[in-house]
Amino acid sequence: MTPAARQVGQSVHRPPGDWLLRRVGHSGPIVLAGLACLYLLIPTAETWAGTVPLLVGLLIGLPHGAVDHLVPAWISAPARSLRITVGLLLAYAGTAAATVALFLWAPVPALTGFLILTVLHFGTGDVAYRAERDGQAPVRPVLAVLAHGGPPVVLPIALWPGTVDPLLDAVAPGAASAFAPAGRLIVLCVVLLAVVVTGLRELTARRGADVAALAILVAAFALVPPPLAFGGYFAAWHSARHVARLLRADPANRHHLAAGRLGGPARRFARQAILPTIAALAGLLVLVHVSASPTVGPATAGPSQETPFQLVFAVLAGLTVPHAAVVNRLDARMAARITGPVGRCPIRRAGSGYDPEWGERGRSHHRFALAAAEEMTTVTARNDREECPMPSTTMPMLETYPKSINLDRTKLAATIDALDDCAQACTACADACLSEDMVAELTKCVRTNLDCADICATTARVLSRHTGYDANISRTLLEACVTACKACGDECAAHADKHQHCRICADACRACERACRELLATIA
Repeated sequence: MTPAARQVGQSVHRPPGDWLLRRVGHSGPIVLAGLACLYLLIPTAETWAGTVPLLVGLLIGLPHGAVDHLVPAWISAPARSLRITVGLLLAYAGTAAATVALFLWAPVPALTGFLILTVLHFGTGDVAYRAERDGQAPVRPVLAVLAHGGPPVVLPIALWPGTVDPLLDAVAPGAASAFAPAGRLIVLCVVLLAVVVTGLRELTARRGADVAALAILVAAFALVPPPLAFGGYFAAWHSARHVARLLRADPANRHHLAAGRLGGPARRFARQAILPTIAALAGLLVLVHVSASPTVGPATAGPSQETPFQLVFAVLAGLTVPHAAVVNRLDARMAARITGPVGRCPIRRAGSGYDPEWGERGRSHHRFALAAAEEMTTVTARNDREECPMPSTTMPMLETYPKSINLDRTKLAATIDALDDCAQACTACADACLSEDMVAELTKCVRTNLDCADICATTARVLSRHTGYDANISRTLLEACVTACKACGDECAAHADKHQHCRICADACRACERACRELLATIA
């Protein structure tokens, strides 16, 4: 295969934006290696390696969790409903409040649990990042998670007690004495063993760059004071990689990243994150001011009064716990999109016959059809949830049209994709209905499926033609699609509790109906 052909093949199968992950992956090791060299080579490094770099790193990395409220809607179409959105926000706030209360009630156990969660969060985040970067299904053995998440947490506690212990006691009085030296040594040995085993596995797989990055991570936290090392790690390693993954997860960035453009997605993320970030910073400043006030601060409080540092850390921990839950959900959803070494979309294999990876689902034609229909809707409603990593050609074709188009090209591309997906889902659902034992009860469902499929397919073809554009024809077809998708969605929803393919088809119809309504609103 020629290099050009190989590049074309990769552009078809790989999710858009993998180039961004590869570039961002270099920033963390470079920054940590640079900080280590500066600290070791500059005699006066001790004077600037204090808490200022830590605060700067935390400030730079804070926006990486500012769009948690948007992530569920990016990865799951049902999460866009107001009811589910409100429920998720309440759950987020409730988890944060419970974490803060636990820190104030039992600080040492809460801190211990938080440190364990941090190791898992950092480790699983790195494993998920590498899986997306390489287009491979993520495997999370305990050793790999410990190898990537352990050094930023365990090495400072074990190797820099003089620097870390005062911070531990400031967060949770008595925590430093609770972490016995023997226990620290045991945990350190476990983490280093995980690093060695993981490094050997990477060498065997000929991933020299990953081995070098892991070595830099360990060396930085072993040789550089924790405030300086953690500030650089949090900003340039953990947060940068997570932001890159968020840019890929947002369906609105899909075509920009596929075309190699970063400016639009970066500006979009900045607009989404700026208000939550400002609100979080303002809240922390108010908390510090109130807790340090002479009327309520430690000067007039009892011996158990929390210090401003304790309160700020408790709030940050409270925000971290639900953030980790959101990221874990993102990891699971993004992993579901990856089915092979080049990120193949499952529906592309559905018609090829039995697939051993699907196990018993492939032994029965009927069950295989249902599984294929379910997998097929991983491409449903690309405008709402980019379930399939295969990029659509709709937007590139619209961008190459030599004349002007009277419609918003982004909304037009999203609508055409939704129409194609809905037509495919309805066709598959009708076929699955015909294979059901109770097919007589599904006659109307089959009819509405086929009607919706024909109308959506026709509308997608008409909307793809722009020479001699007639707004009246487009408006009439879109209105017909809205009617057909609503009827089909309602009919399939009535059978969704018994038939999985009907539930999937109903979701596709709802997404298509919504896309058609949005495009209709732009037609003069």
